[in-house]
Amino acid sequence: MNKEMTKQRSPWVPFLSLLFAAFVVVEAMAFQMPVLPVITREFGIPVALSGLIALCYYLAHTVFGPVFGHIADQIGRKKIVLIGFSIFAFAEFMAALSPNFGFFLFARFIQGVGAACIIPAALSYASYLFPAQKRGTAFGVYSGISALGAAAGGIFGGMLVGNLGWHSVYYFTGTISIIGLILVWATLPETESKERTPFDFIGSLLLLTSIGSLLSVTLLIANVGLTSPLTIGVFALGILLAILFWFYESKTKHPFLDVSFLKNRKFIVPLLIVFMLSIYFQGIIYSTVFFTTLKPGGGPEITGMLTSFIYLSSTLAGFIGGKIIDTFRIKRVIVTCVIGYIFGLIMFSQFSINTAFWYITLTISIMALTNGIIVVAAMKMAMTTVPEEKLGSGSGTFIMIRDIGTPTGQTAGLSLFGAISASSLSLAIADQSKNAGIDERFLPAIQDAAVTSGKTVDPSLTEHLNQLGIKFMDIFNSAQLDGMILALNKMGIIVLVLAAIPLILTFFLPNLPNEKANKTKEEIIPQDMSGSPLNTSK
Repeated sequence: MNKEMTKQRSPWVPFLSLLFAAFVVVEAMAFQMPVLPVITREFGIPVALSGLIALCYYLAHTVFGPVFGHIADQIGRKKIVLIGFSIFAFAEFMAALSPNFGFFLFARFIQGVGAACIIPAALSYASYLFPAQKRGTAFGVYSGISALGAAAGGIFGGMLVGNLGWHSVYYFTGTISIIGLILVWATLPETESKERTPFDFIGSLLLLTSIGSLLSVTLLIANVGLTSPLTIGVFALGILLAILFWFYESKTKHPFLDVSFLKNRKFIVPLLIVFMLSIYFQGIIYSTVFFTTLKPGGGPEITGMLTSFIYLSSTLAGFIGGKIIDTFRIKRVIVTCVIGYIFGLIMFSQFSINTAFWYITLTISIMALTNGIIVVAAMKMAMTTVPEEKLGSGSGTFIMIRDIGTPTGQTAGLSLFGAISASSLSLAIADQSKNAGIDERFLPAIQDAAVTSGKTVDPSLTEHLNQLGIKFMDIFNSAQLDGMILALNKMGIIVLVLAAIPLILTFFLPNLPNEKANKTKEEIIPQDMSGSPLNTSK
């Protein structure tokens, strides 16, 4: 089916299958929020190391996004979406059957490969199926449905984890992925195949190793230290590989990542704003997930509810964002939303042990709403620079750089959160022990027990605590919560300062004219039979 035949029919019919695809993939991503603290305890890994769960997924998703976007432009996008759904469903069942943490991480990587096939190709269909004046609405609905999938993932993820265990979420997603595969096969038209070009193996390898190295730095800082030779070496390697990648892609005849996009101000400036805000947002929400899970009265179900509110706000942002950017100037929309985002950061920096759940939800939802509108606006501005024959590559490039912010934010946020919490735990343990009337002679033993999260406790300490009628885990949990609060407050201040960077970048956004205003202006100009403006002067 060629493009003209497709456009004679309603584009929403085939687009529905893509909306379901986006719903399934993003719903699976959202499952990670309520399941992450549970898996961390299940496999006995520290919080700072839990960022590997996000890193493995997004490394594959980020690196292979432009690869499969490029391939989709050549062989047809429907084929790539079908391949992606098959891989994604298989990997979900792999995760559910994981016997250990290493196998689970491998399954997460394969899930990322599947998602990398689906998302760029699906996104490029919005530009393929819809005329320019309706693409803002299409992008908005696409983002809204994606966010709705994330909201559903939060609700069902929390319920499934709380009642059936963490394995159940992956069985569930694997099953509905098969349904999505059938829908795409039955309804989606194939795009025209372009002239095939050699696959850029060297470029893809450089991209994989450079991004993998750079994204590993935050984990290394949290686990081996900032000044460790390993941390410094990996960071230097990542920078070197990134430079080599840039020069190689600039010179090769058949790059899968067209770096010329990144030289266009309309493409790179909105993308950088989205990238930075994504880092901040992911760090904030994943730290909040641990807080709400361990907070008195919290748990996986509460965290799932919080996740659903976050993504319902993003759903609203997607639906109204498309309409807003088709009505108002994109630059004005982005500037307004960045200011609203910073307001949410100020609210976040005020969290305490007594902060009500509704306030936490309102705070994160404000950030999700403004961030979601910014993503839609930035996407439309960036894609206006991409020629039709490169829509797959252009959308893949946009998504790749945007999505680098997600694992960076998660790993950096969790590493920073875990590091500050751990450094605060020692002081909090001492304060809790003093308040409980524990003899100072047992303080070293308490600190040692805290290192193992109470799994190993000195017998003499246990006897002393029994005499006082105190349980070690009560002291540990209270101290851990105090450390988390301090970590959240410090993170809020740090991110608030860093938010000045995307705010400054908004001044460099091009002030594109409003399409509807232009259309209206054109319609009121008298024209002759050929469509040329009439000379109405006397």
